[in-house]
Amino acid sequence: MDRAAKFKGMTDQLFIDYKTQYDLVTRDIGVSAHQKMPLLHNLLDGEALKFYLDEVMRTTISYDTAGANSEGRLFTAVHQGRAANYLQNLRMSAFIKADMSEADALYKVFTTIARVSMKLPWEVFR
Repeated sequence: MDRAAKFKGMTDQLFIDYKTQYDLVTRDIGVSAHQKMPLLHNLLDGEALKFYLDEVMRTTISYDTAGANSEGRLFTAVHQGRAANYLQNLRMSAFIKADMSEADALYKVFTTIARVSMKLPWEVFR
């Protein structure tokens, strides 16, 4: 897999997006739940891979538990704070300065807000 396509635990990435795609691909090629666990590391890179190898792989035996542990680790208060800061600093003008059209920049900002806001606690939206 291309390293750029891997989940790194970055603020603008959602683990569930990558895990869902992984689940679909492994289902389509007939990989069992037992086989999915040792292959899950192929989906990860950076901070997410380090956490998986250090914490999840050594202590977890089921794929469902590994997914839940990985996702839970990425929804901590620290990650929520990073997401809030990321959204506060998000500017459409930054995309326009990078030679993106206004329409494309608006779409990028909208999709980024929709994705990253999923990392925030529900209380933020009340």
